[in-house]
Amino acid sequence: MELTTARDVTAALGGTKGVRELLPTPVSPQRVWNWRVQNKFPAKLHLLMTSALAEKGHSAPASLWGVPELERAS
Repeated sequence: MELTTARDVTAALGGTKGVRELLPTPVSPQRVWNWRVQNKFPAKLHLLMTSALAEKGHSAPASLWGVPELERAS
């Protein structure tokens, strides 16, 4: 399932607590909340978070991490 917002991504990963537990470096709950409000995650977390989403059967556009989308071959 394609998730289109930071809020959806956060929810799919177990909410604020789930995202915080996924990260290699501790962050505050406020920081995760800010990402949801801004609808953008740090680019350095793209691979980690999209891999975790894939394990749960989800995907999300790279633009949520400020990463340009790659064109897909048709």
